[in-house]
Amino acid sequence: MLFLSAESIITIATNMQCLIEGTQKDENKENKELLKNINILSLTPNFITSENATLLKGEKQEEIKIWPTEGYVSVKTNSTLTKVIIMTIAAITSIICTIMAIILFFRFIININKSNVFSWKNVSLLRKMGGLLIVSYIVECTYTAMSLIELNKAIDLSNYHINYLSCVNNIGLLLGIISFLIAEVFAKGLKIEEEQEFTV
Repeated sequence: MLFLSAESIITIATNMQCLIEGTQKDENKENKELLKNINILSLTPNFITSENATLLKGEKQEEIKIWPTEGYVSVKTNSTLTKVIIMTIAAITSIICTIMAIILFFRFIININKSNVFSWKNVSLLRKMGGLLIVSYIVECTYTAMSLIELNKAIDLSNYHINYLSCVNNIGLLLGIISFLIAEVFAKGLKIEEEQEFTV
C-alpha cells in the first residue's frame, strides 16, 4: 500500500523534474513556451489502421507504427483563472492527502512493531488513512477530468477520442476502502474483547 501511494508522488515529482530540466536546457524561447503548455493526454483510437498510426524509427531505422494512448501534449487551453486556481488547489490537495496517508501508515507500522496491534489508536489511524486516500482519489479524478475536458475543447481529434476512464484509473480508492475494512475488523475485534472482559 505504501508503494502504491508513493508511486503517484514519485511520478509527479519525476515529471516536474523533467519539465524543469527541459525548460532550463532549452534556450529557444519558442520551445520554452511549448514546454509551459505541457499537459498529459489520455487517448483511445477510434479504429486501428495505418491512417491514424504514428511512426517511430526502429533500431535498424525501419518504420514502426504506434497508436499512442497516453502522452504529453503541448497546447494552449482556454482555461479561466478560476479553473486554473481550482485545478492547482486540487493537485496540491491530492499530494498533501497522499503524504499524510503515508505518514499515518508509518505510524501504524510503528505501533505494530511495538506489539500494539489491536488498539483503538490503530483503528483511528486506519480510518483517517482511508479517508485521506479516498479524498485524494476524488480530488485527483476531478483534476484529471477537468484537464481532459479542457484539452478536448482545444484539440481537434478525428481518429482518436479522449479516454475519460483514465480519470478513475487510480488505486487510491481501493486502498482507502481496504483501510476502512481493516479498521472495522480491528474495531469489531476490540468490541468483542471488551464485551468478554466486561462479562468476566
